[in-house]
Amino acid sequence: MPLKIFYRTLFIFLLTAIPLSFIFNTTLFWFFNCSKKGFLFLDIFFLTLTSLADGFWVVIIIIFLQSVGNNLWPPPLLIFIFALILGNAILHSAKYFFDADRPLRVLGENVCVLGQRLTVRSFPSGHSFSIALFFMHLRPKNSFSSALFLFIISFFAILSRAYVGAHFPRDMATGTFIGVIAYLAAEWFYKKLNTTPLPAHTAKLLLAFVGIIVSLGYIFLYEEKTEALAFVLTPLAWVFVAYWVFYLGKAIWGYKN
Repeated sequence: MPLKIFYRTLFIFLLTAIPLSFIFNTTLFWFFNCSKKGFLFLDIFFLTLTSLADGFWVVIIIIFLQSVGNNLWPPPLLIFIFALILGNAILHSAKYFFDADRPLRVLGENVCVLGQRLTVRSFPSGHSFSIALFFMHLRPKNSFSSALFLFIISFFAILSRAYVGAHFPRDMATGTFIGVIAYLAAEWFYKKLNTTPLPAHTAKLLLAFVGIIVSLGYIFLYEEKTEALAFVLTPLAWVFVAYWVFYLGKAIWGYKN
């Protein structure tokens, strides 16, 4: 299947999913929510996915891939940054305007919750928004199998928000839509700018500084960490800090020489 048709089909699927998620919101939530009886493998799988779907980790992964990629893949980081700023402005405005209750408050203690027991600002889903940006930024241009694999991972990451009891399907579908639209708008805006690429050393220095700040921000500032996975994710964040310090050192050395 040509990739353009595949991506258009996904977009139509998303547009169809939005009204259905509102109509069958509670029914779909109970279908995807975890079982209190506990299925260890599924619980670990979805809890890990939902933790990595957080905005901090999405940014960490994206800029890491940018540091090891080339000028063609991933796309310019500036597009991602534009989409992140635009989308977050819409997302958080909606969160504060609607101030919707989360499943735990609406449906009570029957909800199976993995991770933090969140109760407010449910609509739209920030994690789903982040995953939509992740998919849009990394979507392959030539490989259908890679595109399908990325979609499956992204789809399960979005579903994980209902599985862990944090969001209703309407939150997830709307957050995903905001992410897709914000990224398409950022792509359009970037093309209109006709920007001159930064010198390689300058780009590497900026990338290293952003990587260090985001990684340390996750470690010291982020308040919604998944406690059950802290023994893995916090050391992993420190690994990224070390990587960026090393990357920064190389960039400075290369600049001097």
